[in-house]
Amino acid sequence: MRLITIIILIIYASSCSVNNFNYEDWSVLQLEIIATGKLSHSWQETSNPISQETDWSNAVYLIGLYRLAEISNDKELQNYLRNWLTITDFKIQGNSLNPDNIAISYLYLQNYFDNNWIKRSNEIEIILTNHISDTSFSWWFADALFMAPPALSALSTINNSKYDKDINNKWVNTKDLLFSEKDSLYFRDKKFNNHQTRSGEDQFWLRGNGWVIAGLALTIEHVSKNAEEYIFYTDHFTILAEKLKTLQLNNGLWSLDLADETRFKQEDSSGSALICFGITWGINNKILERSNFSHTIDNCYDGITQSINEDGSFINVQPIGPKPFNYDPGNTEIFGSGTLFLFLSEYLLYLES
Repeated sequence: MRLITIIILIIYASSCSVNNFNYEDWSVLQLEIIATGKLSHSWQETSNPISQETDWSNAVYLIGLYRLAEISNDKELQNYLRNWLTITDFKIQGNSLNPDNIAISYLYLQNYFDNNWIKRSNEIEIILTNHISDTSFSWWFADALFMAPPALSALSTINNSKYDKDINNKWVNTKDLLFSEKDSLYFRDKKFNNHQTRSGEDQFWLRGNGWVIAGLALTIEHVSKNAEEYIFYTDHFTILAEKLKTLQLNNGLWSLDLADETRFKQEDSSGSALICFGITWGINNKILERSNFSHTIDNCYDGITQSINEDGSFINVQPIGPKPFNYDPGNTEIFGSGTLFLFLSEYLLYLES
C-alpha cells in the first residue's frame, strides 16, 4: 500500500493547484492520508458507484466522505458531494421512524445553507421531529445510536437546542436496555443480552459498539458544553473509550466478538475504524487525554491501513448483519469505506495537533 500511495501522493500534489488546495499546509503523512482517502473513493466510483438511494449504507459512506472533504478542503470531493445532493434533492426514503432511514439527514443538515435544503427544510424538519416524538422505541438496536442521534442533534442545534432533552431521553432508554454496566459495552440488541459465547462470556459485537462510540462523537459535536446532556454524553463516551482501549489487539484492530477474541480469527476493519474514529475524535476534542490514548491511535492507523489494498479498496469488512460471523476477508462494503473516511479525517486533525 505504501508505494502505491506515494505514487498517488505525487499525482495528488501536482493537482492541488487545480483543486485550489494548498498542499504545503500539510505534512507528508497528512498528504498521504488524503491521497489514500481519495484513492479509496476513486476505487468505489470505479467498481461500485454510489447510487442515488438514501439508505444507511450510502449515508455512512457520504458522511465519512463529507468530513474528509471538509477537513482536507478538497474541492474535488466537495463538488462530488454537492452534485450528489443536487441529484438526490435532499430526499428521505422509506419509513422515517426507522433510524436507518434518517441517517442521511445528518449530511443534509451540514448543508442547510444550500438552496435545495432551504426548499425542503420544512418537510425534512417535520420528518425528523416526528421521529423525535415517536414513542414506539425504534432505537432498540445499537446501530441506531449512530443512525439517528447525530442527525437529530444537528437539527436541534439549528433550532437553539430545542430537541436536546428529548433526544437524550431516547438515548438513555436505549442505554438502559443495551448497556452492560458490568462490562462497559453494548449488546447489539435485547436478544443478545443473555446470549453467551463458548467461554461463558456475554457476546458483544465489535461493529455494534463501534456504531455507538462513533454516534456519540457525532452527537456531542452538536450539544452545548453548558448543557447537562453534554455531561451525560461525555461521561458515557469516556467510559466506553476506556473499555475499548483495553480490548485492542496487537495488530491495532478489535476482534469480532469483543468478549471472546478466540471465537473468530478475524478482526472487522469497519468496526475497528469506527472505534478508531471515536477515540481519535475524543482526543481532538479534549474529552480524552492524548497521553492516555496516543498509543491506541498509533496502533489504529497501522492496523487500519493494513486493510487498504493497492487499488484503494478497503477490505476485511464484515458484511451487513447483527452479530459476529465468519466471512471472506477480501469483502468490501460501501459503508465500510465510509468508516475508513471517518477515521482518516479525524486522524488528519490528530496529526495537526
